[in-house]
Amino acid sequence: MKQNSLYRFCAVSIILSVLCLAIGQALRSSYVKLDSAPSLSGQVAQATQSAGSGDSIPVPGKDFTLADVRYFSDKTWALVSFEPTSNDSFNAGLAILQKKDGIFQVVLGPSSTLPSDYSYSLPPDLDAYLSQKGVFN
Repeated sequence: MKQNSLYRFCAVSIILSVLCLAIGQALRSSYVKLDSAPSLSGQVAQATQSAGSGDSIPVPGKDFTLADVRYFSDKTWALVSFEPTSNDSFNAGLAILQKKDGIFQVVLGPSSTLPSDYSYSLPPDLDAYLSQKGVFN
């Protein structure tokens, strides 16, 4: 009697082991790895979507690329230039981001030019760079 119980226990253990291995293999084969997006591209993508339009958020690398990222004021401000790739729903432009609570957030843009009134609210090094590039109108 004890020998039958031992055989059953071994058989059930083997079946469960094989089942666990099969499930593990199935889960590994369905694993999807996404390409990493350039830093700040998520914030730019969300900012370029028309508010309330119902359009999907542009995909970095598919709909637009970051042409240039420059940091200012001890890396607490960033200027991001972006260009559309295959999507004609928005133009090339720039966005100004400020680090708040450790996270960069878009504070100006996206746009290709900015009103000169905004120059006073920006750090001096960023203001000087934008003025030199002729971004203010």
